[in-house]
Amino acid sequence: MEGTPKTVTLTRSRTGKWFACFSCEVEAEPLPPTGALMGVDVGLLSFATFSDGQKIDSPRFYRRGGRFEGPNRRTKSLRDDSGVRIVVQSL
Repeated sequence: MEGTPKTVTLTRSRTGKWFACFSCEVEAEPLPPTGALMGVDVGLLSFATFSDGQKIDSPRFYRRGGRFEGPNRRTKSLRDDSGVRIVVQSL
């Protein structure tokens, strides 16, 4: 790890995995000029499209975490006026 650590954030995903995000202070070093030009188009279907034709797909955050996976993803739990739970499954 480079620089001086300032903060750390610990998070736990729905699948039980732990992640640590460190924030460090470092000195900025400018990159050497290359002379090449690059254009970037940011869109909805693809995250970014570069002027040379290279595309970066949009991230699909909710597709991996287990939140929308499995047979219970379409099941909703409701309660009627008397407080009785009603389970509705939509197809």
